[in-house]
Amino acid sequence: MTFSELRDKCFLGKQEKIKKSGIIYRAERYLALYITFILLNIFPKISPNFVSVLNVALLIISLFINLLLFAVDPFWIYFIQLILMRISSMLDKVDGGIARYREHYTQRGIYYEILFHFYYPFALTFSTGVFLYVLTQNMLILISSIVFSILLTNYKMLGKLRHHIKYKVTLENHQDVLRDYNKNLFTGKKVFMKFLNYSVSMIYDFVWIWYLLILLVCLYDIRYGVWMYGLYIIFSIVYLLFQILLIYPRNSLFSREMIDK
Repeated sequence: MTFSELRDKCFLGKQEKIKKSGIIYRAERYLALYITFILLNIFPKISPNFVSVLNVALLIISLFINLLLFAVDPFWIYFIQLILMRISSMLDKVDGGIARYREHYTQRGIYYEILFHFYYPFALTFSTGVFLYVLTQNMLILISSIVFSILLTNYKMLGKLRHHIKYKVTLENHQDVLRDYNKNLFTGKKVFMKFLNYSVSMIYDFVWIWYLLILLVCLYDIRYGVWMYGLYIIFSIVYLLFQILLIYPRNSLFSREMIDK
């Protein structure tokens, strides 16, 4: 296996997305490619499902580490949590690369990938809330973070629920009587809405830098870090409620053409 062969297989179907994406995403993709190349050379029989399970395990470990925040220096504990979640985010690209290279596709792999995308935003936002609560003993920060974490996880689930909606519509043969097919609202604001989604949804890597910045600001002055995170939570909760209750049911469900397929 040469590096170029691995690149061609790992980037299969993603070339356009990589070209159009930002510098950070492209850098992450190529870094994940190098990690994939190294892993396949050291562990030639490594399974993509093993890497997927490792991703989920790292997130669960980072959640349990919250118990140490009350006994050990919270700054170091939170920094370790950010690093663990950063590694898991990187490996989330590696497992797909291994699967494409080996043409090893399984339902379990898809399941673990979905599980990772549900756990990641919850682990990141909840751990940040616990960290700031330990520093300030401000219960409002903790409760707000829990609400934010739940809404964010629910928002990530919506992309999967829409397929259940399609299944239920076709099962009950209601294709011809539905009154609310997708009307493609807000088409003129796609770029702006996409930026807001990236800023809140925690899947894209540059958002992790924001959480690292909060940690660094807290090292300088805890009050500024709390204000940064507090304002971010307020904005994010309003945005998520707007998406979940208004935009998503009006604009992100199936059109007639899609549901007939």
